[in-house]
Amino acid sequence: MDRSQIRIMVLDDEEGIVFFVKNILLRKGYNVFATTNPNEALEYYKKEKSEICILDVFLGSSYEIDGLKVLEEVKKMNPQAVCLMVSRMEEDAIIEKAKDLGAEKYCHKPIELKNFMETLDACVEKVLKSAN
Repeated sequence: MDRSQIRIMVLDDEEGIVFFVKNILLRKGYNVFATTNPNEALEYYKKEKSEICILDVFLGSSYEIDGLKVLEEVKKMNPQAVCLMVSRMEEDAIIEKAKDLGAEKYCHKPIELKNFMETLDACVEKVLKSAN
């Protein structure tokens, strides 16, 4: 497997962040699915099993599930999925819960591009190592 074969799913409740992250990843050559809808994300994941998931922790009050529940469901379907959580919240309890559910990395919003790309690169390396 090489980088161009890695599938990345992006879930965030902010359209601007979805657009921003998706375009960065597409320019890097990744296969990207991005949405603001957690139910749509889970339906997509059932079919495609992205190697990397970038999930916002809080998805607003429009949905009954949050990013932590999506993380939990993704990990049930594929324990090897590499998940990167993003959130404006910096509460230790939320970070610990995400890690307990299987998140490998956690980035804080607003997303700082350099830090985000370094974190994503670590996720990509993990996927590439496990594929070999």
